[in-house]
Amino acid sequence: MFTAPGLTDYLHEHIPVSAAMALAVERIEWERSRLTFRLQPNLNHNATAFGGSLSSALMLAGWSLVHARLRHLGHDYVLVVSRSETRFARPVESDFVAICEAIDAAKWDFFTDCLARRGRGKLPVRTRVECDGGVAATMSGTFVAMQREYA
Repeated sequence: MFTAPGLTDYLHEHIPVSAAMALAVERIEWERSRLTFRLQPNLNHNATAFGGSLSSALMLAGWSLVHARLRHLGHDYVLVVSRSETRFARPVESDFVAICEAIDAAKWDFFTDCLARRGRGKLPVRTRVECDGGVAATMSGTFVAMQREYA
């Protein structure tokens, strides 16, 4: 498993927008990822977080957890988001966190089994943005992993 600073460095190097968004990985564990973002680099014209930044934060939280878990198991793969739906509940007016947790164990096992048998798997993931003690946005998405020789 990555350390929080190690995953932060990885994201900044391999997904440069994460550095521009002032992303820092606060926690990366088997069951959850927790990424922090400063508001200032993610502002829109209303002095709240830009919707595109919130969508990116949600995807990064999900991608980070799936990526870290696959790396921990030794898989070499290409991981992409294939579908996402974001719902915005309220404006974000301060620094915020994006969280992914509770990937269903049976779905994870089916996903990794498909990777082993077919070289490709799909995994549904849910993430949320929290700010000032409440949920500001949620994402339901699907990530696809493919063994490099199939990508």
